[in-house]
Amino acid sequence: MVGLLAVGCSQEDVDKVVAVDRRSEQNGAAQRAMGVFLGGGSAEEVRDFEAWAGTKVTHVGAFFSQQSWEQFENTDWLEEWQGSGYRLSLGLPMLVRNDGGTLQKGASGAYDQHFRHAAEQLVHYGQGNAILRLGWEFNGDWYPWEAKKDPKSFVTYWRRIVDTMRAVPGAENLRFDWNPSIGPGDVPVDAYPGDEYVDFIGMDVYDRSYNAEMADPSRRWDEYVNGEFGLNWLRDFAASHGKPISFPEWGVTDKHAAGAQPDNPVFIRGMSEFIRANNVEYQIYFEYDAPDGAHELRSDRFRRAGELYKELF
Repeated sequence: MVGLLAVGCSQEDVDKVVAVDRRSEQNGAAQRAMGVFLGGGSAEEVRDFEAWAGTKVTHVGAFFSQQSWEQFENTDWLEEWQGSGYRLSLGLPMLVRNDGGTLQKGASGAYDQHFRHAAEQLVHYGQGNAILRLGWEFNGDWYPWEAKKDPKSFVTYWRRIVDTMRAVPGAENLRFDWNPSIGPGDVPVDAYPGDEYVDFIGMDVYDRSYNAEMADPSRRWDEYVNGEFGLNWLRDFAASHGKPISFPEWGVTDKHAAGAQPDNPVFIRGMSEFIRANNVEYQIYFEYDAPDGAHELRSDRFRRAGELYKELF
């Protein structure tokens, strides 16, 4: 099977991947903590997903608002998860979109009160052990906390937020995930805040092809693994800092160059094998059709990928 993934595959090969003997996958499958993002959703929706997947979810993804500080501080939605038994992995924005804030202002302490309030609310709703994806996908240019513009201020601000939140009584067990995206673009390693301030080193990974050369699913997967700042880089960087890996967002998508097959079980199998073979603490499938692309495995759009996901996870 490793050979199949490495050298390219025909449609017939992809079908064989889907039809793999299920027993061989179940024997010794090191199922890492399994999570799902359902658009914020509810515990009932998670239980529906569990019934479909045939397995227990341990982690649930959600996000604090990044629209304004007022919305950021509106945390009533946390009540849904109080006593649910699920551990939250939360996207925590470093800046909001409506006030022209900067990393430099954050580093000076201008926004400390918002993060203190967030920690207090997490404790209030029984989420003092939540995982916080602080400034997620900071290597991209699509969020205002883009790190490469000023990595020094990013690091100073990150440390300030962690110190502020952990100082809240009951918030000592909050965990922080340094979480770039697999691309496009590199990862500014000089934006790493230091081992004292990071608990997980994560990566968001979506199956997208941006040009015809990457239409082949095996070639695409090889690039994800072996490309610069790909999965092997993630493995080695995390190991060098003694940190476990996470995949706070991952999924198939319908956003591809002409000729690519969105319903891609090769990607599902590749993620399963990488997760089992490496020090992955938790992984969250992005089961939500967002404005930037569809991802729902339970839709007919990704039928074969969904069936393999149920077998392997």
